[in-house]
Amino acid sequence: MNKKKIFLLLTGIFLFLTAHAQSDPAIAFAKNLVNFLGSQRDISDISRKDHVVYFDYNDNSHAITVKWKDPVYTVFINMGSYSIGGNKGLELFPAIEACNEVNNTMGCVKLYCDDEDVWINVEQFTRSFENFKSVLKQNLQKLADADDEFMKQYRKFEKNTSTSQSSNSGATQTSKNQAPTTQTSAPAKGNLSDFFPIYGITLGKTTTNDLKRMGYDPKPYDKESNTCDVETIAFWDMDGDNVYDWIYMTCYDKMPPLWQEKFGFKWELSYDEWMALFKRLNFTIKIIKSPITDTYEKRNVLSAEFEALSADKLLEFDLNFNYGNHKGEGDKTSSKSSLYGVHVRYRGK
Repeated sequence: MNKKKIFLLLTGIFLFLTAHAQSDPAIAFAKNLVNFLGSQRDISDISRKDHVVYFDYNDNSHAITVKWKDPVYTVFINMGSYSIGGNKGLELFPAIEACNEVNNTMGCVKLYCDDEDVWINVEQFTRSFENFKSVLKQNLQKLADADDEFMKQYRKFEKNTSTSQSSNSGATQTSKNQAPTTQTSAPAKGNLSDFFPIYGITLGKTTTNDLKRMGYDPKPYDKESNTCDVETIAFWDMDGDNVYDWIYMTCYDKMPPLWQEKFGFKWELSYDEWMALFKRLNFTIKIIKSPITDTYEKRNVLSAEFEALSADKLLEFDLNFNYGNHKGEGDKTSSKSSLYGVHVRYRGK
């Protein structure tokens, strides 16, 4: 191949990659974020890798990961973690107790703990960069407040480490990270009416006024969405019409008891088991990201995503497998407890 052909080939590859990057909403969002952060005097050391932006704020390292799934962006804001174990690290069981305590009292922030680290995170849904930009500093303050509260709770539980290990920690960790081990056989089908209501709420039906009458506390999140935390689960009105149509929960939230008892939903199921369960319920499966072995925190993890649409086409589950499990494993489709997050959407609109 002569030099001219090589030049044309390389130029074509460059133009293709450039066009792909420009057409990726998540990367475009991240580029706008870098420009915005650069205009803030209290933010420094800004860098970007694809759809992840890194920076320092108030002497703490932060990372913002952007994902796009029509019609919203999911923005994951992470604050520098604490280490578990070693000469200078925190003790595991007091850290677990402190994480659970903060998660129970600060619904907008999620703390995660495994055998090596503690992470402090805020996850936000937004339809535009402008909406996200207007609440970024508020979210950074929420992370700082959660950090202060975590250390306050950690010191409290640290004083009674032996007691918490023998009684409270085991029970608390099980209740937050695992569903009950009892499982009934799944019914032949799983439509919207089979899954709801939970906690008195039905996606696509329950309104803001309904939530208030039930004693919940729905709140505006930004100009286009509302949210309400119920039993550690975040319910969302994503389009501002005051009808709640979306749920987001992670493996640190409690699986709804109805789904545990009726369908056998448990956080500890493997990718293969989740796939088989939805197929038994006559859901249509769509692979969003085929399973691969990725790395996270210097260990191998499973990275995969699939959607499951109910037979009545009114309910969609989106399952994300990203960070392995608390045992430092979870890099295979047969690995237990590798599911990280679940989006549940009402599709009847």
